[in-house]
Amino acid sequence: MLRYPELSTLDVSVFFIFKKVYETNNVGIAAKELGFQSSKVSRSLTSLRNALDDELFYRRKSGLVPTATASKLYDNLSPALSLFTSAFDRIDSESSRSKKIIVHITPFLLSALSRRLKEECQQRKQDASDIVLLEGDENTSPNLLSGEADIVVSERPIYGRGVQHERIGQQESLFIIASKHHEVWSNTDIDSLRDLAKHRFLYQSREGFNDRIDPFESYCRDNNILPQEIYKVSSFCEWLANLSTGRYISFVGTKEVKDYTLQQGDFKAIAMSDDSINILHQSLMLPKFYLSYVDSMAEGERGRLLDTLRQLCTRLVSA
Repeated sequence: MLRYPELSTLDVSVFFIFKKVYETNNVGIAAKELGFQSSKVSRSLTSLRNALDDELFYRRKSGLVPTATASKLYDNLSPALSLFTSAFDRIDSESSRSKKIIVHITPFLLSALSRRLKEECQQRKQDASDIVLLEGDENTSPNLLSGEADIVVSERPIYGRGVQHERIGQQESLFIIASKHHEVWSNTDIDSLRDLAKHRFLYQSREGFNDRIDPFESYCRDNNILPQEIYKVSSFCEWLANLSTGRYISFVGTKEVKDYTLQQGDFKAIAMSDDSINILHQSLMLPKFYLSYVDSMAEGERGRLLDTLRQLCTRLVSA
């Protein structure tokens, strides 16, 4: 039978509060360090006093002075509380290590990033096995805000409580791409936007950028040019499939995405001149990219993986 049966009815926080008061000799300081109201600390001490039928502390000018019972309780209780804390620390650590890092990334970058992520982590001696890459964009914000995603790479920042965002770059380059056997390559002035309008043009719709009108389509309208055909698709797979037919020409941004696309089929690509890019800029600015993530991603090993993704994405969008 327990000598002090009322002890079994006390919340475990009472013992942690007692330990902190014993170590600080001050209710106010203990409350501040624990993040509690002073009234909660006082109520907890009262509960423990009643259970042990002991005053526990005497008030003196120098602070609280423990009774003999309080000193004995502290000596016996401290090791147990330390074991209790370390057990949960290990659980948290193991849970953190085992939890997947869910990354939603704009389709424009997904394929190129997946190709480079493993080798980047190997160079940095990091474990990428817990990273899950999913297709997404700024419309994935509910997942980020609800905790179902950890990181979103998109063309718009995501705002919300517990979420941070930063701009990681802007697409600067642009390449003309088509089948190696497409007639566009026989032109002497391939870079002429007016001449490009003579060929069937394909583009992938991207939310917040060209989902309403593509810069090339806008250029044609502004200059009273009737293009042979402009065809819009909604995904990278559709874009790649239609480009593979040899029917269309298209534009692709960033060297990494261009290189990845060239590996997927019998394609050829050349860089567009700065003058032509600037003309397209007048219709619609080339897209900017943002990294949005939950606060917990900035800590420990997750923070290092976040930095790897940040630097890799920055290179992908700016190359």
